[in-house]
Amino acid sequence: MILYPIMYLPKRTAFRCLSRRVRVHGYANTTDLTRRWQVDRKTARTALDQAGVLPSTVHASPRYAWADILRKIEGWPDQAIALMDLSVPLRRTAEIAEALSVSCPTVRNYGSLGRLHEVRLTERTVRYAMPHVCENQSEEKTEGSG
Repeated sequence: MILYPIMYLPKRTAFRCLSRRVRVHGYANTTDLTRRWQVDRKTARTALDQAGVLPSTVHASPRYAWADILRKIEGWPDQAIALMDLSVPLRRTAEIAEALSVSCPTVRNYGSLGRLHEVRLTERTVRYAMPHVCENQSEEKTEGSG
């Protein structure tokens, strides 16, 4: 199975996250979204409402199709959606800045220029996908220290 390059799990978290792995063609509730986006429930609901993602009519409690969420809110192309690992959360600006050893404004510039995949959840809430390069560096540090 081929994984989308940005979404590899670091080795130290692989076993912990496998139990929460979700199928892309499945459904997500607001708790799944708050974990992935690292936001509160109100922000998750606001992002869903602004993007026009409607809940499934099949389920009693509100659940949303992952494909709609990834396409409409996160802006991923269809080819990437099919190969995505949803257990990897999106990162805040400060987390990406620390991983890349740059400042927060630089991360925002990279996002606006398209060098990082920027996900604008609401007007004030922005998250980024962890670049493949950063995750490889964290794996090397983990392997070399043990």
